[in-house]
Formats: sequence, C-alpha cells, structure tokens
Amino acid sequence: VRAQVKDSYTHKLFVEKIGGDLKVKNLPEFVSNGDYWFAVSNPSNYNSLDAGHKKSEAERAARYFRESLEIEPKIGVMSTRRPSGRVGEFDALEQVAKDSEETAEYLRGLGYDVKEYYIEYESAVWERRNLLVAATGSIANTWIKGLAYLGGWDILQCPYLDKGVYYDDTPRNNKNWFWPVVSTVAWINRDGNKLNK
Repeated sequence: VRAQVKDSYTHKLFVEKIGGDLKVKNLPEFVSNGDYWFAVSNPSNYNSLDAGHKKSEAERAARYFRESLEIEPKIGVMSTRRPSGRVGEFDALEQVAKDSEETAEYLRGLGYDVKEYYIEYESAVWERRNLLVAATGSIANTWIKGLAYLGGWDILQCPYLDKGVYYDDTPRNNKNWFWPVVSTVAWINRDGNKLNK
C-alpha cells in the first residue's frame, strides 16, 4: 500500500526493481458509500489521454471485474459534453467526446453492458453502474478526491494491474487506511497463496 509517498516516485522505483512499463497505468480505483460501491477505470491524471489508452484501461478494468472479482461489470462511459450541448465549439472537448464514444462502442463490441452518461456522473451512480470510465483521468482524479476527502466516501482499493505482484496505489492524504489494508491482505491470501503455509 503506497501510503503517504508520491505515486510517480514509488511506481518508478517499483518498475526499476520488478520490471514493467512505466507508461502503462491500469489501476481501477474502488470507492464506496454505505452499501454502494463502484470503480473508475482511469483515476490518474495520466489515464485516458488518448482513445487508445482509454479503451485499453477500460477493457482491462472490465476483465479484472470478470476474471479476478467474478463480478459482471455494468459500465458507464462519461464524456465532456452532452450530444445536445455546444457541439463542435471547443476542440479539446470534441476530442474527449469522440474518444468516449469510441470507447463505449469498443466495449459494447466486446459484449459488455455499456451505457453512455456524458457529463451526468450522478446518474451513473444513481443507476448503480459499477464501473465508470471517466471522460479523462484528470476529471476522475479530482472527482474521486472530492468524494473521498469531502463527501464521506471511502477508498477501498486501487490495484495496479498486470504487475506480477500486488501493488495498491491508494492515494496519499487518505484518512482511512482500513480498506486498502484489507484489500492487500485479501490479495496476499487469495487462492493457494495463504500466509500460514
């Protein structure tokens, strides 16, 4: 569990010792409030900066749901505008909207349950979507911090996927480390990897 250390620094040291690709950031972040939880496939500022990364991050998170958690993902894809909004007026928003549409279509093509919510994050949460694909990582980063630090939500887990070992990238400034520690212990004790062996 990363704790209070800067993530780019710890991840760089990890990759130097263990191996891997510094540019790949597959790390769904799970948050909860009461009996409801969901994950975001791209919670880092450096996630989803182009369509290729957005698709691969979302697809990898969806596979993590199915293969490791045995939970069927109900995916909500967000964007930066509504289709009825100021379409075509701002190039940066248009590119993100295009990336989001492509990502939704890509995930549908893989057989996932996908619904587009555009900028209505609250609707995706109210409709109990369990995997959200944020418009960009920068938006998700800010939104999740608002939920966790100001809104009373708990950060449960933020696993870096495909590292070969368990690496929880739960954000610094976190106030409640109970769930990240529980998720780490659960990972260590999964299947045949029991601590008491």
